[in-house]
Amino acid sequence: MAETPSWSQLTQSLNTLLTNVHSIASSQNLTGDSGVSFSQPSGSQPAKTSVTLTRLSTDTSILAMQDDPGVHVTASPSIYKANEPSLNGLSNPAQATASSTTGSSYIEEFQAQDALTCAARELKPIGDVLRTDRLRSPFGKTSLSSECVALLKLSLRLPPSTPQTKQACTDAQIEAMRVLANLCIDHAENRDQVHLVSGAATIVQVLSSVLDGTAAASTTGDAMLSLFPLKTLTLIRTSVGALLNLQLEHADTRASLLNVESIKTLARVGSDERIYSPNAWTGPHPVGSLEDGDIVDKVKIGATIASWSWRVVQEVCDNQGQPGQPARPGSTTGADDDEDDGANAILTQAGFGATILPLLHFYRNAESKPEEGGEYLDLDAGDVTDLIDADAEILQSVAELIEKCSQSEVEHRKLAVLPPAEGWQSKAAVVEPFRSPLDFFMSFVEFSAPPSRWSIDEDADSSLPPPEDEEALIEALKSFSKTKAAIARAIVAIAGEDDNMSELFGGGLEKPTASDSSTKDGQGWFISRLKSWIKYDAKKRDDLVSCGMLALGNLARKDSHCLALVNQHNLAPFLASLMSPSNDIKVSHGLVSLLKNLSIPSDNKSVIGELGVIENVSQFLRKEKDMVQPLQFGTIGLLKHLCSGVPDNAIRLIGRPSEASAEPEVKQESALDLVLALIRRTDDVPTRMESTRVIVNVIKTLWSSSSASLDQGKLARARKALVRVEVAKALTEMVRGSPKYPVLVNEGIFALTLLGSDKAGARLVAVSLLSEPSRPAPDSDSDHSSDKGKNVMAPPRRRSTYDSANSTSSQPPPPPPSSLDMVCSVLARKDARMPPQFACNACMLIMALSESFKAEGGGSDADEIGGDEAILEVATRSRPALVQLSRQGPQEAIEPSEKALALVESILLPPKTPPT
Repeated sequence: MAETPSWSQLTQSLNTLLTNVHSIASSQNLTGDSGVSFSQPSGSQPAKTSVTLTRLSTDTSILAMQDDPGVHVTASPSIYKANEPSLNGLSNPAQATASSTTGSSYIEEFQAQDALTCAARELKPIGDVLRTDRLRSPFGKTSLSSECVALLKLSLRLPPSTPQTKQACTDAQIEAMRVLANLCIDHAENRDQVHLVSGAATIVQVLSSVLDGTAAASTTGDAMLSLFPLKTLTLIRTSVGALLNLQLEHADTRASLLNVESIKTLARVGSDERIYSPNAWTGPHPVGSLEDGDIVDKVKIGATIASWSWRVVQEVCDNQGQPGQPARPGSTTGADDDEDDGANAILTQAGFGATILPLLHFYRNAESKPEEGGEYLDLDAGDVTDLIDADAEILQSVAELIEKCSQSEVEHRKLAVLPPAEGWQSKAAVVEPFRSPLDFFMSFVEFSAPPSRWSIDEDADSSLPPPEDEEALIEALKSFSKTKAAIARAIVAIAGEDDNMSELFGGGLEKPTASDSSTKDGQGWFISRLKSWIKYDAKKRDDLVSCGMLALGNLARKDSHCLALVNQHNLAPFLASLMSPSNDIKVSHGLVSLLKNLSIPSDNKSVIGELGVIENVSQFLRKEKDMVQPLQFGTIGLLKHLCSGVPDNAIRLIGRPSEASAEPEVKQESALDLVLALIRRTDDVPTRMESTRVIVNVIKTLWSSSSASLDQGKLARARKALVRVEVAKALTEMVRGSPKYPVLVNEGIFALTLLGSDKAGARLVAVSLLSEPSRPAPDSDSDHSSDKGKNVMAPPRRRSTYDSANSTSSQPPPPPPSSLDMVCSVLARKDARMPPQFACNACMLIMALSESFKAEGGGSDADEIGGDEAILEVATRSRPALVQLSRQGPQEAIEPSEKALALVESILLPPKTPPT
């Protein structure tokens, strides 16, 4: 830390600075106060625009800075000469050496005080004229920005001083920051210059010194009694407004602010009750708490400060710079995922508790009921509109920051389940004894509602006028809804943290709350709360129902948890009863996501399948639900899990054969029909491939089942129902179209082998292997991801479906013309990513088709389109690859390839006629 200068040193530095500023002003012919006011209408807060800071307006706009009685501006000191006494401190500088030690110290401080006052006077007209763009470029080319930053740095080193000197220092700081703020309005080059002299970092230091220099606000008294003086609030607003202008679309300035100290300071500004308490203006307040004549101005300025500071935090943490513009020379920033993660880590470390504080003011509506003798702020309708707008902006900003950190930062998710800490616990204790931030988040989502003052109903509360702008009120109500939705998504993310899963599932902290208590059977408070949420009427609280299901789904990422939820908590019957195509999309999405995870353990599959889930959930695959792709993708995943290894579920998916109905033409579509229809019409590659994997699981389950308890007649009918053209085409298209995912190629080949194990199936498979694709080849670069449709909460995730299938090697080849070409490629070992076992499975497919060629059996759909000829064509085209494989190996594939080759040659070469 730099050594505190003496008063004489400070005065000398200030005089040098004043001389430089005077010279700069003179060079631009600025000889007096501009006299121009560009104050904005009350409450004007344009998003993504610079703010103009003015001190000439006499209105009460929260954007217009007021003249303060401590600065008596009679004329601009720019008209003074550099050697005049007013510019150098006292009117008689000889006094500095003509007194005792004590007197000398006093005189030196008075000289510094006078120099600070002169600095404010010198900078004021410059700040005024910079409200227009006429002189921004000329002033930007001078050392004006560095002189202002130097003044701010000097002010931070001020020795212990009298109130009058501190007042003069505050005035000088305000004017210096006004100049910096207005200098950067719509001017990237000036922002560069201010960045080079560390302007933003210096302003943050000023803010930190102001916050640290005053005792903390009381957490039990009325909010109006703890507000900073008006002059201090004016300084803070000027500082935050300057930061807002400096960092606007300027990546380098944002990068300079992206550190723990800066974010912590800004977050403190946004949540400090000495500056502003959202919703506190609605009152009532104890008698005597509103005697301050500046109280309304304080509240309005504080609202501006809080909303601006959170906006700066958001933009700094986003740090996207100018969209579409390259980084400036020397820039060290770039907008990518790694930087976003770094920003979230910094925000978690610096502002975890601060982001929660504004939400506490709205918990359970957070309104005091009118008390006898209570007083209300003297607000007009415009003031009410402005304050509602500021509160809505603050709420949405902090909620989005919480959501962003919850979804990306492990540390944030861990902190959310720990006991209250980091400065918000004292305020939280006044409201309610929450177990943890997560407990509060859940209470906020469940119980909070917009304040009653957010209404245009004049009879709602006669103590305050209704807002004058109905459209602004509607937007504020939307912001409140978005706030609760963001916090709900944060809850889902917190439940998805692996380190939180066991604690939240098993009970964790046992401290009771007023809204919820741990149950007697020992289950965790979190599970109990979520179970109560999913039982809400979805038509009234779809947010709680969907959030509850998704959070439960995130806990159901361990088999033991899934088994407990189904067997101990008996969730399956209740969830099955909710299954309806008419449900709200968010509720349906959460329901499917939860059931999808619960159906992974083998013991749960039969339980869930017996509840009619397969028949009901398949209705989400109908064409009218195509616009909700995440719901359909989740449905496919649920069906895939349920049909894996459970013959009864596979048979349920196939449905009854048509002959079971007296009138087959009116037979309802089975789940299999709906899956096949989706495969035919969807253009989404992941959905098409996952749908085909449902069929793969059904075939593997039915052909490998050997349970004696299973009705063999029912099993045979189900197998026969799968021998259809649509099934064979879906499987062969997955083989052909998945060069990027070798596992999918192998799965398709294996399922085709089972399907082609009888005469009818073999002919269908052979014809399909030779067919050209009916749709264009998918883009080989397209990721098999279901992250589409961001209008719903992210589903709970286990390991991604495609994680094991995705290749990490070089770019795969494009899909071949036909599926048989891909099979031959597997046999020929052209793709090193495919292990020898895949070639063995391809040999088994050729063997199955060849053996079926010789077998006797009934006709099939392929008989009329040349099924036998197709098998011969498959044998002919696969023979060279089999010859190569049998001769060159690898070793484990030699025997299967020799057997396949022998069968191929037996149907291709006519038998030798024995000699007579």
